[in-house]
Amino acid sequence: MYISKFGHNTPGRLVQVEGVSGITHAFLPKSLPPKWSWPTTLWPLLMEARMALSRLDGMYKHFPEAKLLLSPLQSREAVKSYQLEGLFTIPEKQLLFQINPERIRNKKDLRNTYRAIHNYEKTLQVYGSQKNRTPDTLPLIRKLHKALLKGIQEPGDTSGVFRTQLFQMPEAPHYVPAPPAVLMRCLNFFEKYLRKKTHYDPLVNAFLIHYQFEAIHPFQKWNGPVSRLLLSVMLAKVCGHSNPWIHMSAYFYQHAKEYRNRLFYVSSEGKWEDWIAFCLKGVIAQAKDTEIRYEKLIALSDEFKKSVSRMIDGGPRIQMIARALFSEPIVNVSTLTKTYAISKNTAKSYLNKLIKTKMLLEIDHPSEKTYYAPKILTLIHHDNTE
Repeated sequence: MYISKFGHNTPGRLVQVEGVSGITHAFLPKSLPPKWSWPTTLWPLLMEARMALSRLDGMYKHFPEAKLLLSPLQSREAVKSYQLEGLFTIPEKQLLFQINPERIRNKKDLRNTYRAIHNYEKTLQVYGSQKNRTPDTLPLIRKLHKALLKGIQEPGDTSGVFRTQLFQMPEAPHYVPAPPAVLMRCLNFFEKYLRKKTHYDPLVNAFLIHYQFEAIHPFQKWNGPVSRLLLSVMLAKVCGHSNPWIHMSAYFYQHAKEYRNRLFYVSSEGKWEDWIAFCLKGVIAQAKDTEIRYEKLIALSDEFKKSVSRMIDGGPRIQMIARALFSEPIVNVSTLTKTYAISKNTAKSYLNKLIKTKMLLEIDHPSEKTYYAPKILTLIHHDNTE
């Protein structure tokens, strides 16, 4: 822990700790709200971020096709959140896992990463819907952590359990979060603030909360995915969106070093203004990215519609199948017979037609011929440079 980096403006204090070799101090953050006055220099950035979110809100309210983008955005958020943890997967193999989530028995099994991303996406779908929002109590946050670790083999079962040990984060060796003895006190203050009205703009407040969660680091592992998933849900709530359309993990991953530094500089020097400016720029960037993806999605959806309309038997059902690929861009005979209550021969006929239009490509599957939509997969994982 870099003790010398912590100055007089730190929003917390260093406490002496024992029991872990090489660790002498840990950081105990003060409870929110911070003793920080909103600077007028940030107003233009906040207004720009708000305008960007308003444009998205209008897009989703007035253009029904925009709903097709919800699932691809959630998939992308799940992948990027775990890339920040240093975990990477092959998109096509991730699709195969999504279609048939397997039980994992070995903690060294590489499929643990695929399971983690699968869990993140499914949990985001559950908590992202308006009726389930928001995890604003400690039991619900533990439930969130447990859902992310479902089916993942880890040494010991710590899912949904607040940590009882002191540790130094491998991704941030210069920082040691609050010791276990005071952890619950920090979390109780955190829970009260989650449910409290504040004078800060709700968008700004979401990033204050994100910092505080990261500073406390309540779990022994996988705090990052929990905090970023919670952020997605909070942003949807403060923006009044029916579902989470803005996600920050891609921006945080693109600027990973700055992301971690900005968090640390709040703890060590109280640099709230720089942290909030960084996050608001991220909101603007992610809103623009979402607009670009929407335009590409509309073009791809029109392309699919035209391809289906040119088919000899391009009826309503095959149009439904083509549209459903945006939510689940992998399909086989089994999934079609189950979803649409059709025969295997009919399902094969539909698949052959979609293959001829190049909407689908075969993907290697050990037990059944399976196909995926490569253009939709590109829409999800390609990084926009515009």
